[in-house]
Amino acid sequence: MLSFRFLGAALAAALLTAPAPALYAQSGTDTRALIERMDRLQRDMDVMQRNLARGTAGGVPAANSPPVMSPNTGVQPSSGFVEQTEVRISALEGQMRDLTGRLEEALNRVAQATQRLDKLVGDVDFRLNKLEQPGAAAPAAPAAGQAPAAPAAPVVAPGQQRLVLTPGTPAAAPQPAQTAAAPAAAAVQLPAGPPETQYEFAYGLYQQAVQDRGDFGGAEQALRSFVTANGSHRLAGDAQYWLGETFYARRDWTNAAGAFAEQFRRFPQNAKAPDALLRLGQSLGQLNRKQDACGTLGELDRRYPNATQSIKIAATRERTRLQCS
Repeated sequence: MLSFRFLGAALAAALLTAPAPALYAQSGTDTRALIERMDRLQRDMDVMQRNLARGTAGGVPAANSPPVMSPNTGVQPSSGFVEQTEVRISALEGQMRDLTGRLEEALNRVAQATQRLDKLVGDVDFRLNKLEQPGAAAPAAPAAGQAPAAPAAPVVAPGQQRLVLTPGTPAAAPQPAQTAAAPAAAAVQLPAGPPETQYEFAYGLYQQAVQDRGDFGGAEQALRSFVTANGSHRLAGDAQYWLGETFYARRDWTNAAGAFAEQFRRFPQNAKAPDALLRLGQSLGQLNRKQDACGTLGELDRRYPNATQSIKIAATRERTRLQCS
């Protein structure tokens, strides 16, 4: 019977060390109820052992049994008392086995749910990494006799404006570069109607370009036109952010940095402002402007400590990649 006491203690310890996130609140409630029942059974077994030592069942002498003295007198308990005790102990053992099985089943459910959650988190992190770091095509090998291209300079070129982010002051962003020899895209006009309708149209063009992996020129024009026509509207900050994404998707890091910096400068209270600072830091990192990129990511932590977990994870990953101090 002592082995059941150790078994109950071991199972209780295993339950206390098992993970208990909010997702498994129901399982935790079930296991706590099982532990309470096991504790009650353990107390009942302790009482039975004490009564057995005294020669009584539940404190009441067994029916039709002679008086039983203390074990110190050497008198054995009556057969009726022993039979009743064995029946009760057998019942307690059966309940203990049932509770043990149910507890093990609950722990297995928690372990399986933990595995599923870990797999889901890993899949989401992988997808975010793919979106934030789109794979670039491998550079073409230089032709015979042609010298390989020189690597990009890791510092700001002479005369180039350095990005400065100071709380409460506008951000000096790189000026958008003029794309030479680019074919002119067909003019895109916003539909007539309220700003909400125009925003849905412009944002829809961006989503379509992402889905089709097509040309972002139309979405760029529509989003830029919306910000120009509705600069004070509540959706202007969102449109400015998606404008930056049209450049980021095309790996046009200079124009992307300029658009994201403009979003943060003009709409610091917009819901997309933390995303814009993250993208600004990533764009500057792609431009080999490590000092500016690290400063921008640090500003993200200071200005938006309540940013979403995905933004914080992406910012940490970028700081690690850039080896920010």
